[in-house]
Amino acid sequence: NTVKTNIDNVINQNLALCIGEFGIRHTGGDVDEKTIMSYCKEKSVGYIGWSWHGNGNDWIYLDIANDWSGSSLSEWGN
Repeated sequence: NTVKTNIDNVINQNLALCIGEFGIRHTGGDVDEKTIMSYCKEKSVGYIGWSWHGNGNDWIYLDIANDWSGSSLSEWGN
């Protein structure tokens, strides 16, 4: 509900919105990426998942692809 409420609050103010730099999880806990992406699609809001590749060992779970070419997607990329 928090994700939907925050998106709706911005939309209701007639402001532009793009959700950026989120991943499948983060150090502060789980991320509700499925709701972010599905509700953004429902409301025609842009989103950008973080990040393509190259985050290093500490942040590898944020890599969408396992290589720069994108020929192999990670758990997050899938």
